[in-house]
Amino acid sequence: MRHFVALALLFVLAGCAAMTASPSAPSSAGQCRLTNEDLIANRSLSWPEFDQRQNSRTTWSALGSAGCHEAAAVAYADYLAFGPSISGERYQTTARFHLGRSLAYAGRTEEAARMIATARRETEVGGLHWNDYVQGTVAFLTRDRETLVARQASLAAQSGFANRINAGVLAGLLHCWNRPYLEAAAPACTTASGYQMPAE
Repeated sequence: MRHFVALALLFVLAGCAAMTASPSAPSSAGQCRLTNEDLIANRSLSWPEFDQRQNSRTTWSALGSAGCHEAAAVAYADYLAFGPSISGERYQTTARFHLGRSLAYAGRTEEAARMIATARRETEVGGLHWNDYVQGTVAFLTRDRETLVARQASLAAQSGFANRINAGVLAGLLHCWNRPYLEAAAPACTTASGYQMPAE
């Protein structure tokens, strides 16, 4: 698995030589520009700083929020390849899922499916049915509606806030089956599906 992930990261980096804003995002080319210096700076950040915070415009979180999905994918692939090691299966798989999601948002569907497939967990803890969410997302990207229906139903039958949220995302993917992932994964598709998201 580790060897496969390393190869996948190399393909992502090789395929992202030119980085532009997503056509559906209001971001400017300058806002999405990513230099070698930016990538090197990202490598000095802890994983929470890179993945979850926006202290710099070039973190994955900041780039994704700006609609710079291609650049976000490049930044994440570089961080996983050259940044600090991420400890623990939970965080490693979350990181790979986030990279895959950026690829999917950018329309790089086949690469996204391959990367997200590596985000399955050997051990699921705390009642979170993570693998249902991963398999359902891959099913959408690979046009396997039967599996997506089954994974969404499995998640919807579970208790727990995170399971309910993820079931809602999969419900949106089903409702907007013929749309790009960028649109189908948006809250509007979950709402249109009739699925009731849990209150925060």
